Amino acid sequence: MIRIEDIMSDGLFAEFRDCAAAVDQLEMDRFLKANWFLETSRNMTRFGFKSRNSLEENCETDAHPDVDKPLQKKIYMALWSFYKETKPMWKMTGAQLLDKKVNVQNFRCEFQMVDTGAEFKKHRHPYSQLNGTVYVYPEQSVGTVFHEPAHKIAPWVTNSAVAFRQELHSFHNDSADHRRFTINTFIETE
Repeated sequence: MIRIEDIMSDGLFAEFRDCAAAVDQLEMDRFLKANWFLETSRNMTRFGFKSRNSLEENCETDAHPDVDKPLQKKIYMALWSFYKETKPMWKMTGAQLLDKKVNVQNFRCEFQMVDTGAEFKKHRHPYSQLNGTVYVYPEQSVGTVFHEPAHKIAPWVTNSAVAFRQELHSFHNDSADHRRFTINTFIETE
């Protein structure tokens, strides 16, 4: 695991904070989590929205039904800027973690919103060799909990990231007042 401070420029981080604060204020149906995503590979780039209403039920669409189009466009544009701005850093970090030169085959980043009180049990991301979580909003929350090789919590520090391989981890939102917002990256390498 590697900690990266000030991962985004101040302007880009402010864009994500503004989006998170705006979405956090909206009245919307209960869910466990929701992700606006950008996925890019050599042959395609696509944007979309994925939500989970229960631990088993996922739904993928173009947009969140309770968020207006201008705000969703702002989120997608911020994800595109995040991809362009941070891809070189992810490649360098990946080279350290994976002990090899990293050629990105598939890059997925998600602006993730986790509802109040939601909890996600221990899991791995076996489809990606390099993973990252960037802490966005609120100012104080609970970071990622890693369970192997030893129990460790990556502290919640906004505009910082924790990069990791396929370690067993979990996360939750212990706030009763705010949704939890992160940017998650999933990178497949050659």
